[in-house]
Amino acid sequence: MTSQTKNCQNCKQEFTVELEDFAFYEKMHVPAPTWCPECRQQRRMTWRNEQVLFQRACDKTGRSVISIYPVNARFPVWHVDTWFDKDIWDARGYAREIDFSQPFFEQFYDLQTLVPRPHNGSLAGSRSVNSDYTNCSGDNKNCYMGSGTAFSEECYYTTYTEYSYRCIDVLLCHKSQLCYECVDVEECYNLQFCQSCISCTDSFFLYDCRDCSNCIGCVGLRHKQYYIFNKQYSKEEYEKKKTELCTGSREVLESVRNEWHEKVLSKFPRKYYNGEKNENFSGSYIARCVDSFFMFDAKNTKDCKYCAWMINGKDTHDYLAWGDVELCYEAVSCGYNSANLRFCNACYLANYNLTYCDLCNNSSDLFGCIGLNGQKYCILNKQYAKEEYEALISRLIEHMKKTGEWGEMLPSRLAPCGYNDTIANDYYPMAKEEVLKKGWNWTDVQRGTFGKETLKSEQIPSRISDANESICNDILVCGECRKNYKIIKQEYDLYKTMNVPAPLRCPECRHRARFALRTPYRLWSRQCMCEQAAHDHTANRCARIYQTPYAPDRSEVVYCEECYRAEVV
Repeated sequence: MTSQTKNCQNCKQEFTVELEDFAFYEKMHVPAPTWCPECRQQRRMTWRNEQVLFQRACDKTGRSVISIYPVNARFPVWHVDTWFDKDIWDARGYAREIDFSQPFFEQFYDLQTLVPRPHNGSLAGSRSVNSDYTNCSGDNKNCYMGSGTAFSEECYYTTYTEYSYRCIDVLLCHKSQLCYECVDVEECYNLQFCQSCISCTDSFFLYDCRDCSNCIGCVGLRHKQYYIFNKQYSKEEYEKKKTELCTGSREVLESVRNEWHEKVLSKFPRKYYNGEKNENFSGSYIARCVDSFFMFDAKNTKDCKYCAWMINGKDTHDYLAWGDVELCYEAVSCGYNSANLRFCNACYLANYNLTYCDLCNNSSDLFGCIGLNGQKYCILNKQYAKEEYEALISRLIEHMKKTGEWGEMLPSRLAPCGYNDTIANDYYPMAKEEVLKKGWNWTDVQRGTFGKETLKSEQIPSRISDANESICNDILVCGECRKNYKIIKQEYDLYKTMNVPAPLRCPECRHRARFALRTPYRLWSRQCMCEQAAHDHTANRCARIYQTPYAPDRSEVVYCEECYRAEVV
C-alpha cells in the first residue's frame, strides 16, 4: 500500500493519507478517514466548551450551579458531585437495546437525551475551593473565570494555567506568580505583557526571553538583566529609565507597547516554531516530542500525529485535550492512564478498549455508552456477557459500515454544546447560518447585558492608584464589543498590587486578543528567510525548508532554528 490522495467529504479539498498512517489505522482496526486533518480537528473541537458558562439549577437536586450547559439543554444536567456519587445512580439504568434497523448515531443521540451530564467540565468531582466560576478545571483555590486551570490559587481570567498563584488575564501560564496579560510563560514572576518566556522576573513587554530579570521591551534575550529595547543599561540607568516607562498610566503603557513593537518586536526574526527538545517532529508549542507530527501544545509524546493540547501521549492520532494516553484515535478530553480508545469524548480516567463512548470512567470494553463508571461489556449502557458482547460488537460494526458511520468521529450534531460555545469557534469562527446549514448546534442565548453601564470608559482613571474600591460596584462597558462587564474586588486588589490600569475591554475580548497573539494550529512549508552571510549557509539565502505555523502572507521574518540561534543574545 502507498500513500493516497483523497477528497475531504467536509471541505472538498484534497488531503494525503501517508503510508505510516495506514499502518496506524490497521493497528486500531479502523478505516482511513474521509475528512482531512483540519476538518477532523474542527469536528473534535465542537465537543469542548471551555469559556462559556450559564447559571442554572441542577436537575437532580435543584442546587444552583454555574454550568457549561444552558437551561434548555436537551439532557439532564446534575451537579458534578451528585453525578459522581455511585450511591445515587447507575447509568446502566438508562440501557437501550441495539436497533439494527436504525443508524447507530441516532440511537446514541436518543441515549444522550436521557443520561445526565455533570454540570461542568472538571475531571473528577469538585476538588476546588471557592472556584465555582471555573470550567475544565480542578484542584484550585479562590479562582474565578478560569478554564483549563489546575492546582492554582487566586487566579482570575486564566486559560490553561497550572500551579500558579495570583495571576490575571493569562493564557498558558505554568508555575508562575504575579503575571498579568501574559501568554506562554513558565516559571516566571512579576511579568506584564510578556509572551513565550521561561524563568523571567520583574519585566515588561518581553518576547522569547529566558532567564532574564529587570528588562523592558526586549526580544530574544538569554540570561540578561537591565535591558531596555534590547539595549544594555547599568542598574542605576535602568532604574531611572524604568520610572519614566512604568508609571502605571494607561497612556504611557500604550506608548511603551508601541515603541517596543516598532523598535524591536517587528524587526526581530521569529523561530519557525515555538518549542524545544524535540526530535523528528513538526508542529508548534511543543516540547520533548519524538517522531510526532502536526502536533500543537504538546509535551512528552512519541509516535503521535494530528494532536493538540496533549501531555504524555504515545502511539496516538487525532487527539484533543489532556493526556496520559496510548493507542487512541479521534478522542477528546480523554486520558489519565487510558489506552485503546476510539471515537470517544470526556472519558477521563483509566479506561481501556472503549469505542464511541462519552463520559465513561474506570471502564473497559464498552461501545456506545454514556456515563458508565467501573463497568465492562456494555453496549448503549446495557450489560452483556463477554461472549454476547463480542458477537454483538462485530455485528454492530458491520451495520455501521452499511450506514456509512463506522470509522468517523461522533458527529458535531451530537455534541452537547452549541458551536458558538466551543473552542471550535475560536479556531474556526463561523456565522450561525453556516453552522446550522451543516446541521450542527447553535446556542441562542443572550450573553451578558448591553447598555446597563453606570461608568463610561472615559471616566475610568488612567492609573489604578487614582481609582478606589467603589469601581467594583460599577457596571462598565467594553470599548470593543459594547458588552457590560464588572471588576471584582480580588481583581481590583491585584491591579493595585501590580500597578496596572483597570481594563477597558471585557474579559471575552481580552481573551480573544491574547488568543490572537499565538500562531494557528496549521502548518505551511516554507524556506528560511535568513539572508545574512554571517550565518551558517553559503548561499545568499538559507536553503533550509521547514514546516511552520507562520503563513506565507504574514509580516514576520521567519528563520530556521540554526539561523535564529545566531540572533539571540
